[in-house]
Amino acid sequence: MGAITDHLDFAQLLVAAFFIFFIGLVLHLRQEDKREGYPLKDPAGGPDQVGFPELPTAKVFVLREGGQVTAPHADPQRELAARRLHPDPGSPLVPTGDPLADGVGPAAWALRKESPMFFQPGMVQVAPLRRLDGYSILPGDPDPRGMTVVGSDGAAVGVVADVWFDRGVKIVRYLEVALDETVSTGRALVPIYDCDINSKRGRVKVSAAPAARFADAPRLRDPDQITAREEDKVSAFFAGSEFYVAHSTGVTA
Repeated sequence: MGAITDHLDFAQLLVAAFFIFFIGLVLHLRQEDKREGYPLKDPAGGPDQVGFPELPTAKVFVLREGGQVTAPHADPQRELAARRLHPDPGSPLVPTGDPLADGVGPAAWALRKESPMFFQPGMVQVAPLRRLDGYSILPGDPDPRGMTVVGSDGAAVGVVADVWFDRGVKIVRYLEVALDETVSTGRALVPIYDCDINSKRGRVKVSAAPAARFADAPRLRDPDQITAREEDKVSAFFAGSEFYVAHSTGVTA
């Protein structure tokens, strides 16, 4: 015993204890981050994957906006009209039908909650200016309301009816377009990042989609409120349109 303790001191014991604690911490954190998104689902029909370490035991979380959720939990999966580009694992998926309707690739969207995101309890994060008391567009900044909207092909789509504002990050998130009858009926939201506002011409150009595609743009269930899932669908539609339609047809902004 004396021969062993002669070669150990308190500092060595602390180093050993630190490494044991650190390895345990890494394993614990790695397991905790598997509360969402696991097991990994193969959309092409392959086996589920969890990896090491295993999933953590279920834990109940109380939500700020009310209610509870248990994690990990089974996530619903969408049926995808897609196939693997190559038979190798990890090969990208390519659509077998209309990628915008099927939600594949840049047009993919997740089955998020059918309720809005909240800035604070009882106050939605994204809303049109007509529903936001105390919010307005600064004098001198371009106000797109009333401007004509055209698609990436230059054809008229409609008129900007309102601006949707994100209270969480204090930016304009969408333009609400009242569609022309020659295109479709109703209104559609367009992500502000896909809009080129030209104050001098009184025009907004949407570089992501030609005018005809606006007929297929997602519609809101509530005209004054957007859910998390609808936000995903709107962004996915215009991202997919830019990738699959505008670029493939040679249309440029």
